[in-house]
Amino acid sequence: MRGLEVRAAAAAVATRPARQQRSDVKDVGGRVDWSHARNLIAFDRAGSDGFYDVYTMNPDGSDERCLTCDKAALPNKHIGNPAWHPSGNWIAFQAQNRSSGNDDVATPGAGLRNDIWPDGRRRTRFFQVTTVEAFVGGVLHPVFSHRETSCSGPSASPRRRVSTGSGS
Repeated sequence: MRGLEVRAAAAAVATRPARQQRSDVKDVGGRVDWSHARNLIAFDRAGSDGFYDVYTMNPDGSDERCLTCDKAALPNKHIGNPAWHPSGNWIAFQAQNRSSGNDDVATPGAGLRNDIWPDGRRRTRFFQVTTVEAFVGGVLHPVFSHRETSCSGPSASPRRRVSTGSGS
């Protein structure tokens, strides 16, 4: 009889609507990606300096942190369009070239004069993996392969795939 009760309880749970949770991306943030593995949301938002940066927060909106603010290794211009690796061990984003001017075509939603920058598990070692000539093209929204071996993105120049290793 106990096994039947467990199956009935499991069937009742399966018929309930999925739990929904809503978090607002604060202060006009956008371009979000959720890491199921880390249960974190990454998003970008313009700061007081007028440039976009990438932030993370918990799904309930708590523990908001700027991932890219004032990092010496980064160009510290427009940075956005975050994308999580399926393992949660990597996050990639687009960043405006250091050599380009300050204009709206380099924002995360436009992507001209941008390159792809991933970062590993510690969120402290950023490195550039594409080099797009400042006035020729750019990248828009990096995407990780579901096979967990590469990262690429739509671009205004030829598509490039970047190896991230096997699930690292």
